[in-house]
Amino acid sequence: MTWYGLAAMLDETRLYPKLLGAAWREVAPAVRRAHTDDLLTHAEGVFQVSRARGRLLGRLLDVVQLPRSSTAAPVRLTVRHRGLVERWHRTFDGRSLATVQSAAPGGLMAERAGVLEILSRVHVRDGVLVYRHVGLVLRLGRLRVPLPDWLSIKVAGREGPADPGDDPRPHTQVDVRVTGPTGGLLFAYRGTVRWCSGDERG
Repeated sequence: MTWYGLAAMLDETRLYPKLLGAAWREVAPAVRRAHTDDLLTHAEGVFQVSRARGRLLGRLLDVVQLPRSSTAAPVRLTVRHRGLVERWHRTFDGRSLATVQSAAPGGLMAERAGVLEILSRVHVRDGVLVYRHVGLVLRLGRLRVPLPDWLSIKVAGREGPADPGDDPRPHTQVDVRVTGPTGGLLFAYRGTVRWCSGDERG
């Protein structure tokens, strides 16, 4: 094992090692690097994006700037790590989606987008990170208002390694699904990204 690999597994000053504890050792190396290697600040790929049908709902999703449906949307990511916080800025075919991930009480992960904060429990299954929805919180300044389950959207996701072929850079595969209170699809995306430094981008 390389020095970097050992340090990444033991460094609980980072968000995901802290959340997962000993289970962090079970995460695929490419995924570990995506969450701990400060040099890997960018990623690029092509995703399949799906959205709920219906004119009214479509307009609402446009208002909140969610990406439109596409079979091949070019995706760019910029990630910044700072202690137990990760800032993710995603661009789907020119549309931005920014979130901030941090630790929450009870060993949960909080991912904030605007006034909404999604609470998830992160597990490891066969080297893949699995995100299980726990709750949704409305953030108004310092005020945090948990929303009841019947009013809450739900987010589930997976993040695992992808075959890089002959490319030495790490590749990861992402699959995220957002459903409404009744279980119907609101928004989903899936695809593979190649991680690189800012100097390698493009």
